[in-house]
Amino acid sequence: MKITRSVPALAVGAAAMAGTLLTAPPAYAADLHDCWFGGLTAETEEGYYELWGGSCSGFGYVDVDVKIRSGTDAGLYHCGHVFPWNGTLEGWRCEVIQP
Repeated sequence: MKITRSVPALAVGAAAMAGTLLTAPPAYAADLHDCWFGGLTAETEEGYYELWGGSCSGFGYVDVDVKIRSGTDAGLYHCGHVFPWNGTLEGWRCEVIQP
């Protein structure tokens, strides 16, 4: 059995592969807090959110990501600054990365 492919088909396939290889992964902060539950508390006039989390672990205070695992506001957020304390967390200037 002989397999033949056309040059244009190979060129299209190579271009598609190159596009996926050159695409950078999404940028995430170096610091991360992982919370089992939490939610959004307010939205600011600038379009940022304030959030809270419970049963959290992680590190960082400034320019951090916060993952909320359960609840209506579960998702991944990027916050300008957070205050973690005894497993709880408050965050300000947060943006939604992944709902």
